[in-house]
Amino acid sequence: MYMNKHIVNKQINNKDYFAIFLFKIIVFFMVFDGIRDALVISSYISPIKDLSVFLLFFYALIKFKFKTNLKKNLYSISLLIFSTSIPTYIFYLFWSNDTGRYISSEYSIYARYLMFPILIYLFLNYEKLTGTNIINLVNYFLKLVVLFVIITPILYFMEPSFLKEDFKQWGRLGVGYPTMDAQVLLFALSLLLFLRKLDFKNMILIWIVTVGILMQNTGTGYVTLILLLAYWLYKTNNRNRLILIVNFGVTIGVFFSVFILINYEIFSIFFTLMQNKLYSIFTGSQDISQQIREEQFIQLKNHVSNIFEYLYGIGFKIYVENQYYFMFIGLGYVGLLYFCIFLFVNFVYGFLIRKKDSSILLISTTIFALTSYTLVSLYLFPIEVMYAFGIGLSKHLYDKRVNNDCN
Repeated sequence: MYMNKHIVNKQINNKDYFAIFLFKIIVFFMVFDGIRDALVISSYISPIKDLSVFLLFFYALIKFKFKTNLKKNLYSISLLIFSTSIPTYIFYLFWSNDTGRYISSEYSIYARYLMFPILIYLFLNYEKLTGTNIINLVNYFLKLVVLFVIITPILYFMEPSFLKEDFKQWGRLGVGYPTMDAQVLLFALSLLLFLRKLDFKNMILIWIVTVGILMQNTGTGYVTLILLLAYWLYKTNNRNRLILIVNFGVTIGVFFSVFILINYEIFSIFFTLMQNKLYSIFTGSQDISQQIREEQFIQLKNHVSNIFEYLYGIGFKIYVENQYYFMFIGLGYVGLLYFCIFLFVNFVYGFLIRKKDSSILLISTTIFALTSYTLVSLYLFPIEVMYAFGIGLSKHLYDKRVNNDCN
């Protein structure tokens, strides 16, 4: 008994509260960056998230005495695949054509591109850095998601003065960037479905997160939700299938009933957009958003004028809401190939180890790949953190299962 108490105390003493604090800031912005962007003081708060990542990275290097501290496994290999593409394109930092339309300066895009492998590295080393189980961070993330879903409709209908005047988007109840926020919420839903039992408490959490996803009203969100549920229903038993189907039926029924009572005019607009999104999904037709992205790509492709630019791109001073198009125009076929190989390795490895990591790598890769079709994923902080979080969590679950099998 004394020995057990001694071990527990030792574990507590090994906690690194500074690293824990920085990880919590990063995950906080993963959930609330959309709302942050809608604040009138957004530009003053935004640097905190980037600073937290780079500060934690330098802290990790010092703590690990400038060693990588990564095992020779496929997680490290996929990280290496992405990281080796960075030096290849430093030359192209100043290689950019003036297309007349930007996401931001090319410097911030390259900073985001550099930040992504750093985030993966940090989450792969979460437990070594913090001295705590990464499941604690999962629980913290889920609490923030619940808070986000509760706060969003309040802000939407109250329209407080600390939000920008144009924070609302047509047909959505989101405050910020609905497509991005929906994907973060879907990651939360996947953790609830694949890591927890379907007891009463978790069913309530699933109900809340589902409402949050519906509020965003995005085509990417609906496609991801359909695939996620189809995969979960395939894997689970009949009892759980019935429970979840009933839960989703009640959730959607209550959501629309309350929505109609609160504001029928907003509901009509919301429902019209939902019909358009679902129609385009099930018929395979392009909605307005997809058409806009195609037009953006066609306009940018006109700036690619020779073999060199087809191979290596024209730089990041461009705008198109599709990560695959963005990689092709910005970094050419070579850059796009790096990106696709990175995703392919993670997807295949995620499929092979799905029984050992509860399908987390497979699911997070799928969510990220789908998100990249309608967003510039490597520019959006929450999407980068979400995928890095998924990779780190997958490694933890895999290592734990392997160790248990060995014992």
